[in-house]
Amino acid sequence: MTPVVFPGILREGDLGSWSSERDDVILRTQQPFLLASGYPMNSISRKDHLTLLVGRPRDEKVFLAMGLPTVKREGISYLMETIDSLLSSSTDAERGDVVLIIFLAELDAVWINNTTNSIVQRYSTFLKSGFIQVVGATPAIYQELEFTQRTFNDSKERTKWGSKQNIDYAHLFLYCRNISTFYIQLEDDILAAPGFLKTIHQTVQAKAKTFWFCLRFSTLGFIGYMFHSKDLERSAIFLLMFYSEQPCDYLIGYLKNLTTQFEDIIIQSSLFQHKGVVSSLKGKKPLLTDTNFRKQQHKKHFPLK
Repeated sequence: MTPVVFPGILREGDLGSWSSERDDVILRTQQPFLLASGYPMNSISRKDHLTLLVGRPRDEKVFLAMGLPTVKREGISYLMETIDSLLSSSTDAERGDVVLIIFLAELDAVWINNTTNSIVQRYSTFLKSGFIQVVGATPAIYQELEFTQRTFNDSKERTKWGSKQNIDYAHLFLYCRNISTFYIQLEDDILAAPGFLKTIHQTVQAKAKTFWFCLRFSTLGFIGYMFHSKDLERSAIFLLMFYSEQPCDYLIGYLKNLTTQFEDIIIQSSLFQHKGVVSSLKGKKPLLTDTNFRKQQHKKHFPLK
């Protein structure tokens, strides 16, 4: 597919409206067009590319949405351990103002059904309360993956894997943009520090008079990046513009600078630890750990059903 990005000279009326407010820059066009990456612009404005599979939406906007994409791994899954860690490291009262969005980022119907059934059997209480929502994708969001170009001398498989990650994150952003005031990015193979939600609340309060585009609650990859939900849509657009060019944490770093946050704001004691040893990319060995992780004894104090 050949990208078409503003062919020729723009004439008056070609663009619908342009708002240049710092926190709400919106480009509206009269006709659908493709982003420079080849990703169809008109497809990113709709929330229905991710569909609620199980769970109940909250009646009101909450403080925090936690986005957790999960994919198939060869011979193992860390998803249930990750969910258990998030639950055991938080209280019922804290979870009342939080939503965990689990994105089954695959198109394999058997895997989706099996994973969904496992979540329903183990976490029915949290599905009914609205704390956990499970969403799935439509094939349309992956239609451009076959057209990715190799970057960083990576193999075609690794480039496609990284490009899919960017697409997954972007559509998860779009799904969550109206659910909460803040959004934090998680992964499906992490351990949460006890009291992590309390620390997030305290950090937001401490930064109330400080401009920030993103806060970081971990030093590894894209784990623990936190945003204002009002910034999720433009962040999603940015990821889709360059989805096949660079990893998501690099792209968000550029966007952070564009918003005039020129320094990383990293919380001193990391709240999330990477623990997976089998990557979703065959042959990749994800052995990195966060040396700043705040680890304490976990106690399970939640009902599974």
